[in-house]
Amino acid sequence: EKAKQALLKLQRNHFSPIPKNRLFKESADTDVPPRLVDKYFAEATFALSVAAMKDGQFEAALDGFEVHRSVWSKFYCAQIYRTLAERVSDNEDAADGDKRQALVFKARDYLFDVIDMLNGDKAH
Repeated sequence: EKAKQALLKLQRNHFSPIPKNRLFKESADTDVPPRLVDKYFAEATFALSVAAMKDGQFEAALDGFEVHRSVWSKFYCAQIYRTLAERVSDNEDAADGDKRQALVFKARDYLFDVIDMLNGDKAH
């Protein structure tokens, strides 16, 4: 989370103070290209989403995966919807059956997106 905040500062051209006595001295370490910052920010968002998914915070994970839009993020969205459908199926109500079906359809749609992306369809 702190890395993501630091990347947001770099995107906004806010530089963090650098101590005078550093252990590792690098030249021009504050001059990070904007495209590289965007790439690191996307990777941080993806990593935080995976961590949220593993902790059971599915809504936060889905929000992060929607921003990332890669093959793996679509796959993990499908996994989350499948898990949510399995949890709903434990209760077995008529209303829960409709909810379970909707969750399964969302999971299926994400898996179809994964297949399309792997086959080279750039529309997704």
